[in-house]
Amino acid sequence: MTYEIVCDKGNKAETLPTTKSFLNYVASEDGQALLADAGYAPMPEEIITKVRETISGLS
Repeated sequence: MTYEIVCDKGNKAETLPTTKSFLNYVASEDGQALLADAGYAPMPEEIITKVRETISGLS
């Protein structure tokens, strides 16, 4: 199990696009497929949907 902890507001403008890009990749179908290859269970779709919504709202 791993965790990614990110503030929902107050992130640095110069690093926010990279942070969002990384999180979006991890939450993508490609990113989730890599988890399975590494022996991790992918996140359920209802959780992935919430994660993607949260990422889009980061500022």
